[in-house]
Amino acid sequence: MNYLLLAGIVTIGLFIGLSIEKASYGSKYYFKFKKRSYLAFFALFIAFFGFVTQIDANMVGIVYDPFRGGVQDSTLSEGIHFVTPFQQFTKITTKNRTRQVETAGQTEDAIYATFQMTIIYKIETANAGRFFRATSSPDISEIEFQSLVKESLQRNAVMYDIYEILGNSLDLLRTQIETDLKNIFMARYSITIVSLSFDDVDAGTQIEQIIQNKAQAIQQIEIAQKELEKAQIDAQTLLIQAQALADAVVIQKEGEAAGILLIAGANAEAIKIKLDEVLITLGLDPSIGLTDSQLRIVAEYMAYLEYLVVWDGALPSVVTDGSTGFILNIQP
Repeated sequence: MNYLLLAGIVTIGLFIGLSIEKASYGSKYYFKFKKRSYLAFFALFIAFFGFVTQIDANMVGIVYDPFRGGVQDSTLSEGIHFVTPFQQFTKITTKNRTRQVETAGQTEDAIYATFQMTIIYKIETANAGRFFRATSSPDISEIEFQSLVKESLQRNAVMYDIYEILGNSLDLLRTQIETDLKNIFMARYSITIVSLSFDDVDAGTQIEQIIQNKAQAIQQIEIAQKELEKAQIDAQTLLIQAQALADAVVIQKEGEAAGILLIAGANAEAIKIKLDEVLITLGLDPSIGLTDSQLRIVAEYMAYLEYLVVWDGALPSVVTDGSTGFILNIQP
């Protein structure tokens, strides 16, 4: 529209200027249409710029058309567009924007804590028209922004006590507030929340000291538990070692007893073999039982054989008539 007005004013001005001529006598001027007056109409080309608009990178064009109901939901994307001279455009950036917010919230146990947050948000191209209709501005005001953040913080902080927030539930609270803000910012202003982070949570020096003491107590309990577990493991290790030693002693004794039994069995077998040989030598059958007299003869013969093992070769000094049997010295 501005280009049309400018083109009209310049054209009229040039047309008048090119058509005025000074009289040949005196100092009077008069208007006279000449061929050069047509040159003024070239100024109408200025109006061409009113039919073209350019949207820069990372920007979106909000269209205001007085003949189509004002602000349009449809927007202009990056690039050059042909438009009508009566349309007006407001350019809004689509890049991420950052807001630092500090606000207080009440917890479940009625403790007021101050939250410092960093919120990243942006305006999508498809939502730019609705956003501009709600704010009439390229950006949301600080008051409106902080109001929504405080509303969401109050709604979610009361679900936790201060010790949970300053403990292991802080990220859970952050996630809930972030989700809540995404919903209310989109519903009320068509703004997209990208992320939210807590920079600091201040509940006062007294609360922080209590939490610090609690953390130290928990740490000491954990240390004591680990020492108890170590002592139990050491005691169990000693029991295992003692049991292993006892098992080794039992195995050793069992081995010794088995050896004794083995030796005894071997000796018994050797004696049996030797006895069988003696019986055969004496003309007796080993498989048939012996009489008392035969047993006596076998016993004497066995003693005789044992004597021969240790005999030093000396003959006996006592001689009998043979009715007394054997007289042997079998002492080693």
